[in-house]
Amino acid sequence: MLRFLVPVALFLLGIVAVHAQATTTDGKVRHARNLPELTASFAFTFDGILTEEEKAVVNYRDPVGMRETHPELYEKISQNVQRWTEAWIEYATEKLETVPEERVERAQQSAENVDGLLANYFAKREWPYRKLRVVFLPQRLLHDERNRGMKMLGMFIPFYPDVFFSTVAPFAPLELILVHESLHYNADNGRYGTPLLEGITDVGARHLVVKYDLLSRTKLRNTKTYVRERTLVELICSRLAQETGITEEKALETMLEAYVTGDDGRLADAFGKHTWDAVVELSRTRKWRKSDLMKTLDQSMIGSN
Repeated sequence: MLRFLVPVALFLLGIVAVHAQATTTDGKVRHARNLPELTASFAFTFDGILTEEEKAVVNYRDPVGMRETHPELYEKISQNVQRWTEAWIEYATEKLETVPEERVERAQQSAENVDGLLANYFAKREWPYRKLRVVFLPQRLLHDERNRGMKMLGMFIPFYPDVFFSTVAPFAPLELILVHESLHYNADNGRYGTPLLEGITDVGARHLVVKYDLLSRTKLRNTKTYVRERTLVELICSRLAQETGITEEKALETMLEAYVTGDDGRLADAFGKHTWDAVVELSRTRKWRKSDLMKTLDQSMIGSN
């Protein structure tokens, strides 16, 4: 999911999750002033309504895994997050800062264009595809006052991924944000750790933005997102191409297929199941470094000799 991004001028694609409003000591209702404040309030709210047993199993960092292991609890949290989020969207669009109508219309047209291109891309590969709902907000409503060194341009809430929030600031690489989040929304692989997920998503999004000429190469090159995660995924793609004789573009599509469908079979065949499982496990630890990844991937080379 969108997650923890890089320095200053980049966009944060995701966040920790989990009330659209809070009651002050004088009994008045106080709504969240921005989206980060809304999401930050979720955890505090759930702390008061979940049982101790439920709190012990809640993992806000891995909602996909939680949905598989504790579906009833996931549904309980998800329903509340959805209700609170929709209430905040209604409040924000009526009471908080608005965006010029013509700017929103242009952004919506971009979203429709990206949706059509991706739907066709997925259909040709017989991958399932879901349309992403985008809510466009002024930049100020995406600003996290607790982290002044981070510029957040896009965000989704893990327990309610059906909605993606995006800035319509003129400087934002909107098409990249839309493609990136659409890939996240359509992913069905709960095994991968965050750096592997983000790396595949960002490499894939950048590939598609170039493929469909959605952004200039210069603007894309100047947009520094997930640099470390992307570098390691590009390394995996290079090794996959080397071991199978396919192009690096085809190698990336192989990784995207596993990411979108949840079927790692072709990667397991290429690297060996033991090696690929080790790569996935590595991505869930703090050892997701080039040296450790290279050492793990070398196992497949040894096994093929």
